[in-house]
Amino acid sequence: MPIQKIPYRDGDAHLTGTLVTSASSSATRRGVLVIHGGAGLDAHALKQAERFARAGYVAFACDMYGEGVSGNRQRVLAEIDALRHDRARVVARAQGALELLRAQVDNHVAIVGYCFGGMVALELARAGVEASAIVSVHGTITTTQPAQPGAIRQQS
Repeated sequence: MPIQKIPYRDGDAHLTGTLVTSASSSATRRGVLVIHGGAGLDAHALKQAERFARAGYVAFACDMYGEGVSGNRQRVLAEIDALRHDRARVVARAQGALELLRAQVDNHVAIVGYCFGGMVALELARAGVEASAIVSVHGTITTTQPAQPGAIRQQS
């Protein structure tokens, strides 16, 4: 199974996500953006990306924290707190990863977030990001920016 680390940026943040594809390619390439839990881009997020790739999707496990944060509890907690209090920044950071994934597929993408990533997935939905599906697994549902009527759209 091809696995490729891909560096990208969000402003000053240096991020590195992991692109996972299945060994068999098909004419239609659909993608899944995997958003990690609170610990950062870890084995769980990578395992989920590999599961989606085995099912035939192009999966991109994004990095919401940036260089040097994962594995450092104090920095992780500080980054989670900062992102929770700046939902526009959350959306912008995730959209960078989503754009990177869209460049690899036929523009049909789903978004799946776990715990902290579930909160991010919900914020993307509230912000009106188009996707074939958005799934929040055990994500925080409270927000300071509720969705406006008509904001949540399904990709056609």
